[in-house]
Amino acid sequence: MRSPRSGYSLALALAALVTGCTSGASGDDAQSQQTEALTAPTLGAAEIAALARQPKIERAQLIAWLGDKTPAASGAACGTIGAACAPSVNAVVRPCGHFAGVCSPSGNEDIVPLSFFCLPDNTGAGVCTPVATGPQQTIACTVSSDGRACSTGCSDNVCQYTGACDAEADQVKFCASGGTCANNQCGNETVARILTGSCSRSTEGASCFGELPPGITCRSPNAPICAPDETCRCLSGPL
Repeated sequence: MRSPRSGYSLALALAALVTGCTSGASGDDAQSQQTEALTAPTLGAAEIAALARQPKIERAQLIAWLGDKTPAASGAACGTIGAACAPSVNAVVRPCGHFAGVCSPSGNEDIVPLSFFCLPDNTGAGVCTPVATGPQQTIACTVSSDGRACSTGCSDNVCQYTGACDAEADQVKFCASGGTCANNQCGNETVARILTGSCSRSTEGASCFGELPPGITCRSPNAPICAPDETCRCLSGPL
């Protein structure tokens, strides 16, 4: 069995032989469905002879690309040499990924357009044969994000000061796990607070507006300012 990569290289080699007489799926067509592509025209004598001398895409490789979208006619006997023998398809060589966001359904995928022609085998009998009709393309795709893991990793370290006058605090980080996407949003996640160190700063003279004890209002020229004991008081400036 050929590897997917070697099969793809073969597909590009075959594509060069039929570029002048076939066309792959347009970006809009290929985006909607893997199997939505243009119907290949009948090959001329020169193209038939050239393709008949080339190694064919093995059926195992074709199934690896197309799965249950593999045309039933592929590999079967056919009557008119050079004629299309199955609908053209887009072989997905890289599945939908590179999503716009963790829970976004919108991404892109790589495809190789394939057509199926009736070509002669070693005995001259017609066999429905897959050939690449264009180079690899990157197209838009949409896949449901439901069930996708969405909450892994940790935040940066942060200092958890509880007030403007606090001079010391815990240094922590928050680590998320277990979340899954549903309706394009991340949910059901568990967030753990992890102590990583301590923080310190000088707050004397800093503004602490909004943190005065209940019922206390500063009158000008005084203002809410942090005192040396880390409390918020009505003061006129740094002590």
